[in-house]
Amino acid sequence: MRLIKKSQKYSTGFSQRGLVANYAMRWILSRLIGPYRALGILWSARKFDGTGAMRLGIADRLCEAGESVNDARSYITELPTQLVRLR
Repeated sequence: MRLIKKSQKYSTGFSQRGLVANYAMRWILSRLIGPYRALGILWSARKFDGTGAMRLGIADRLCEAGESVNDARSYITELPTQLVRLR
């Protein structure tokens, strides 16, 4: 579960500094959102917010500022009730 703050800004700064993205960053991003989208983000170093992260598939849920712990707790407490319904 990747819970991301809605208004937070995200970016990769490797290409802006003339660096190649480290192996873990390329590996994780390509598995989360696919190799072509990952390369686009890594090469362009474009900035996006939590909504953009959700659109790209980096985030599973968005939360408001200061609510991440409460949102995570409510998600965890919902899990058992959802699993019981499946049986």
